Amino acid sequence: MKLGKFVLALGTVFLVLALVAVFVSCNGHGLKYSVENDGKTIIAIDISTDPTAKDWTSVGCYTYNSELFGGWPGVTLTKSVQDANIFYADISGKEGNCTVIFNNNGAGAQLADVGGVTFKAGKKYIFKSGSIKEWKDYSETYLNETE
Repeated sequence: MKLGKFVLALGTVFLVLALVAVFVSCNGHGLKYSVENDGKTIIAIDISTDPTAKDWTSVGCYTYNSELFGGWPGVTLTKSVQDANIFYADISGKEGNCTVIFNNNGAGAQLADVGGVTFKAGKKYIFKSGSIKEWKDYSETYLNETE
């Protein structure tokens, strides 16, 4: 009987901790997920330091040498509600080797081609645009599933 009460109490503690974790992660904008452990393949861009892109309100991502996201302007990225300079998309199931062109969703402006990129399943990629253009691991960042 004592073991049953102990198990019940332990289960209650875990439930309370889980509810606190959900409450803390909600931030008033929808439930966030950690891009580190969700199994999705994410592509993102940070436009904050790029003079061409810093004022874009919509971003497309087109690929060639493997057209992963269809024709121009490619997949439309979602603006992060945590950081208005970051746009992202879930590209799960569309992984591969390609050259990337970020653009203002077909409205006439684009960044230089980023060649030789291989998107691997379950990985997270963010392109830091600006004077130093580079792909980085995006595993320490949170994105928002809903706006």
